[in-house]
Amino acid sequence: MGVTILVTLRAIVEYLQRARQAQEKLNEAAEKMNKAAQELCNQWQGESAAAFAQEQHVLYGYCRELYDVGSEYISGFEKAHERYSQADADATAAIKG
Repeated sequence: MGVTILVTLRAIVEYLQRARQAQEKLNEAAEKMNKAAQELCNQWQGESAAAFAQEQHVLYGYCRELYDVGSEYISGFEKAHERYSQADADATAAIKG
């Protein structure tokens, strides 16, 4: 026996709004971190500075990947929202006939 899960269009819209806000915060944080690291590297020299810069570059790459994965996930929900909205509109039109 399968599990039935009901989700409303409103719930999807609310999720999308919160997810987009979180994505924007993630993007802003990654950019601030990257800028701060660049500013520090401009003042720092030597092997430890180079190692720090390399690790920051890797970390920034991880942040970009996380952002990209989140964006793909949100895009999937946006497509689901479009499908649900269209199905709702079709059902409403059929009922009104």
